[in-house]
Amino acid sequence: MTKLLALIVTILPCLMSVVAIAQPRRTVESAYEFLASALTNGVAGSLATDSFTEHSPVVPAVIAAQGNGCQLVVRLREPSDRTVRIDWSRVSEIKITGPEVALWGTVEDATGDAFIFFFPSEAIAERAANAIKFIKDSCDPGKGTGF
Repeated sequence: MTKLLALIVTILPCLMSVVAIAQPRRTVESAYEFLASALTNGVAGSLATDSFTEHSPVVPAVIAAQGNGCQLVVRLREPSDRTVRIDWSRVSEIKITGPEVALWGTVEDATGDAFIFFFPSEAIAERAANAIKFIKDSCDPGKGTGF
C-alpha cells in the first residue's frame, strides 16, 4: 500500500503538468481571437438607451471585429456602415441576459447607454462574456494596486 501511495505521489505532479500543457494558456490575444471569430459569425449588435426591450437583435450585424490592446473596433452593417470603438477601461459593467451580452458605460462613436451583442446561443454568449471580462480585467488601470 505504501509503495502504491509513493508511486501515486511521484506520478501525480507529472500528470498534472501534462494536463496543464494540454490546456491553452489564456491571453488577451487569444481572447480577441475568439471574440473576433464569435462576433463575425452571424452576431447582431445594437445600441440601447434604457432597456433591453427597446431594440431588435435582427440588425445591424457585425461584419468585422478587431481587437488591439484595450480597444475593440466593431464594424456594423447598416444602411451605411458604422464603426464602434469599445475602450475596455471605460466599460463599467458587463451584463449577460440569455444570448445577449451588454456592455454598459462609454462606447466611443456611439450613442446610448449600452452596446449589446446578440449571440446565436447562451453558450456562445457565456464564452464571449468570459473573453470580454478577461480583456477588460487586463485593461483595468488599477489592477496593479490590488484593488
